[in-house]
Amino acid sequence: MKTLFLRLLPVFSMAFFAGSPCNRVNSCYYGPDFGDTNMAFFNPELGNDSIGLRPFYFTQSFLFDNSYGWMWGGTPDIVFSDYRQNCTEWQAYLGKNVAFKDVYEAMYDGNPDGFLTAMKTQTLTEYKPGNTFIKALQRPENAAAMAYFNFAKQVEFQQFESNEDPWAEDYNRYNWPAYNSDTLRLPRLADEAARQLGAAPDDFLRQRWAYQRINTLFYLGRDEDLDSIRHIFRDNFEPRKDRSVVSAWALLKIAELNPNTAEANFQLSQVFDRCESKRFRVVQLYQRGLEKQSIAYAQTRRERAAVLTLSAMRDPGRALPSLLRVAEIAPESPYFPLLLSREINKLENWLLTPRFAGGSGWYSFMPDYDWDENFDRKVDRWRAKAAVRDREYLREVRAFVQAQARKQPSPLLTLALAHLQYMEGEYEQSWRTLQALRAGNNELYMLQQKIQELLLLPHRADVRKPAVQQALYERLLYVRNHHRLLAEPARQIARIHQALCFAFWERGDVPRAGLLFGRSSNYVYVESNHMWTNQGIITFYDNLASRSDLEALDRLLHKPDKTPFEKYLTQRLQAEELDGVYSEWQEFNTATDSTITPGTDELYELMGMHAMREGDLAFARDAFAKVDTGYWSAIGAIWTVDITGSRNFIAADSLSAAGQGMNKYQIVDKMFRLEQEAAQNPAKRAENYYLLGNAWYHCSYWGRAGSMLTYYRSISDTDEPLRRRRSPAYLNSRPDPARYGAMFYRCARAARYFQKSLACKPDPELAARTFYMLAECDRRSRWVDMRRKSEYGDGEGGVASPLFKTWAKRYKNTQAFKQCLKECPGLEEYLGE
Repeated sequence: MKTLFLRLLPVFSMAFFAGSPCNRVNSCYYGPDFGDTNMAFFNPELGNDSIGLRPFYFTQSFLFDNSYGWMWGGTPDIVFSDYRQNCTEWQAYLGKNVAFKDVYEAMYDGNPDGFLTAMKTQTLTEYKPGNTFIKALQRPENAAAMAYFNFAKQVEFQQFESNEDPWAEDYNRYNWPAYNSDTLRLPRLADEAARQLGAAPDDFLRQRWAYQRINTLFYLGRDEDLDSIRHIFRDNFEPRKDRSVVSAWALLKIAELNPNTAEANFQLSQVFDRCESKRFRVVQLYQRGLEKQSIAYAQTRRERAAVLTLSAMRDPGRALPSLLRVAEIAPESPYFPLLLSREINKLENWLLTPRFAGGSGWYSFMPDYDWDENFDRKVDRWRAKAAVRDREYLREVRAFVQAQARKQPSPLLTLALAHLQYMEGEYEQSWRTLQALRAGNNELYMLQQKIQELLLLPHRADVRKPAVQQALYERLLYVRNHHRLLAEPARQIARIHQALCFAFWERGDVPRAGLLFGRSSNYVYVESNHMWTNQGIITFYDNLASRSDLEALDRLLHKPDKTPFEKYLTQRLQAEELDGVYSEWQEFNTATDSTITPGTDELYELMGMHAMREGDLAFARDAFAKVDTGYWSAIGAIWTVDITGSRNFIAADSLSAAGQGMNKYQIVDKMFRLEQEAAQNPAKRAENYYLLGNAWYHCSYWGRAGSMLTYYRSISDTDEPLRRRRSPAYLNSRPDPARYGAMFYRCARAARYFQKSLACKPDPELAARTFYMLAECDRRSRWVDMRRKSEYGDGEGGVASPLFKTWAKRYKNTQAFKQCLKECPGLEEYLGE
């Protein structure tokens, strides 16, 4: 008789690959994205994002990738401050009749090839018609300015558009030799910049030609040009006095070439302070560990604060010392809000992510342990110690913010203090702090206040009370109505829903907790034991609901006079909840894109599954009877074999055909009728109990219909205790081992029915089949024992039960015995027959 394991393996393997994250086109991830698990409620934009600091909020990497999509081919959603300054300087140079928007359009909108083509073909009048900047350049008195602009576009084309000169006679875009023209063109541009620098008619153009000379020599990359670059910079720029935008742009090149790293750090900090468009590059170049040496070059409080800001930004760990120094040196620094929000967001990641999403916070400074059999224990031990330090660090940051708020009160500090107190568990104190907020007409502050109140209300009152739910509803509605003020509206709203889900779950209101979980599941990935575990609402109720919870949910969904809060929970997902990139792991969900409530058929199916686990066939039968018959076909819950088997077959290997197939209702209905008949007719008990034993065997982990009791199975499952308690942050696809382990993994319920059949003293042929299945149940139980040993290896197929030898002694003269030996050579070898 073939081992059932070999039949199950392909099925489980198919389930694995169907759920693999590699099934997304052009994508292969080995874990959820940082944003999928990170819990952040404190809006980093509360300070001042008008100076373009969004890319530098705390994330797993040191850049907030989502907001700078333009760097990878998108369209900028902001005008960089230094671009604006450059346009303003040109506007002032050419006169008041030149419109700012026209300068910006000519400078930054479109590729340089368009302008160069128009110049080459003398069609400037057709290029951006009506543009006042282009018109001004064409006036004779601005010929020098036109020459510079034409040159700048050539350099831009050289750097970003092409590797060769499109106007060269040997131009051939697709032949490799044509790329040699690149090595000729850049030196020519550098020489042209040198000539024009010497002939510049005024300081405005002189500085710009100096910048272009530095720029072209920099990209030539010749060691012999280093002294010339520094000399040109010294002769034409004074960074501390000269506020021209090209002065700061040139300083970036000087810093990149500076062999004195400490001085280069200082120069980079000045570029960061003045050039929004260059900050990305500055952060890449800045080197930590030289703060003392770098700050020695600073002469003003703002300059010192800029150095400390970059040092703190490059520190993904605990950077409070830098924040303390910035507050001491330059409390008015525009970077103070950024640094404060970074520390708060780090603490949220380290402390709230494990609570609400189940995963661990991200630590860049965790030791790089060697991979061995103790790896998990070493990591767990380090994380446990880190959690203690994080809580201590939380108190330090809170004390700092509290002291700052006393010295110089502000809405930002009030909101920060309230949130830190919330994370400490000081809920009443946090609420009092929050009520002292004076937000004025600042919508960002008012929105953060509502979010903080949503986090605090469940800790101050019973969320099951209608008045509390109404208070939650009013604040949720406010957040949704002002969602555009959030950096990632859908994800942030989802995080709030997840936090509230916990509040209801902890109060025992599982139906409403699940609906909140459903509203969060598109954007929040929680921990699970299998990566293919569905993260949607059905898995939540499967893990955490009882039958009474499901019945209460059914009543709530069909309640005609829902409260505003209940309407909020049960309505379809709104536009603001679907705005943005879903969790990478949402790929495995199919229903939550448009709804967060289980369908009627899904709900009754789950009710029936819960009842089946409890062995309540009557309830399961009634629940499955309410499921539309088309639903079973749609989800593939049709069995072409009769899992109850027949008294003429050995159910572990061969089952009788089920005609047109049997769905869950038909299976349970037959099991229920067998149970009823056995209770009423003693003559049928032995056979019916045998058939029921077969059915329960096949509803177990080892059977052909395991999905009668669970949604997921894996080839590595055992009944070992769960690593952690099930919660909205931890969904496990295994039926609870504490309650169902013996029944599901060890076939205990099936074995009990086989024992009941034998107790009825069946005829020898039926007794042989019954005892064989009893031995098979014992074999599966021993198999689970072996799995729970780390050294079991790949030898599971040889697991046997001594009951088979007892079976052979008792029933060796039966036809059933001979049938088994014929179909299972391995068993014959084990018995020595």
